[in-house]
Amino acid sequence: MARITQSSAASGQRIVSILNALKAHYQLALPPPKPFRRSEDLRPAGAGRGDQKSKMLWDRGGREAFQVLIGTILSQRTRDSRTAAASEALFARYPTASALARAPLAEVRRLVKPANFYKTKARTVRKAAQAVLADHSGRVPLEREALLAIPGVGPK
Repeated sequence: MARITQSSAASGQRIVSILNALKAHYQLALPPPKPFRRSEDLRPAGAGRGDQKSKMLWDRGGREAFQVLIGTILSQRTRDSRTAAASEALFARYPTASALARAPLAEVRRLVKPANFYKTKARTVRKAAQAVLADHSGRVPLEREALLAIPGVGPK
């Protein structure tokens, strides 16, 4: 362990005094420290506080599993508010797997445009709807292997 001698302590004080002189000369002011923020302050405005517009479509209760599946695919790499807008527009027009599977791709693209990567997501959600309809009679499977076989679904 190094011993602190009087000369090293004095040189440390000199360094501090030089830094203080520079700070005063250049009028450097450090910003005040930011106040501690609680986790509930970090949520988007209205989230979890009863504001229905900020909640995700599938958090509203009573939605079927197919809409949860498609909403989750749309939510990849997208903010919740944009996902909610795209999901609401899509499900207002095509609420079921059979309706979405038959939907024209251009129309699906237009409806999911609020979400990022909307061209790819439109193709993927349509293929997912077609797979759910063809392989599972329009019902989202409960088994992991069957879920992973649906386009756009993968392990976390």
